[in-house]
Amino acid sequence: MKKLYVDFTNKEKELLKNILKNSKNKEITIIPHAKERMVQKHISPRDIAECLKDFEVIELHQRNSWDTRVLLRGKAKDKYNRNTCISLSLVTFNVITAYKNSTTDNHYTLQSENYENTNVEYLLEELAK
Repeated sequence: MKKLYVDFTNKEKELLKNILKNSKNKEITIIPHAKERMVQKHISPRDIAECLKDFEVIELHQRNSWDTRVLLRGKAKDKYNRNTCISLSLVTFNVITAYKNSTTDNHYTLQSENYENTNVEYLLEELAK
């Protein structure tokens, strides 16, 4: 299941906002895969920290029955006019992967059939517990 943030209801946005706000009290771990991507994409731990401080939510996705992840796009720009993007597990608070994306990327290649406009309120309420 994948849902774009722009398709969230106001209640879903509020629930996710509270989960992310409370994540500041959690220990966030960068898993080995994300560390490899950081090396490949020249992303520093500081880039990750800045992304976690000031970001836009892009999408929510559930990879399997137990893990729900959110794609965050940092607002800070590097010298090439790119933002750091990370996938963060809302269950383990692990950074799953990281990459850079041009600030001018308007996602014209986005495939809408890969997304569902489904109600994720219940899922978010469970994660907030």
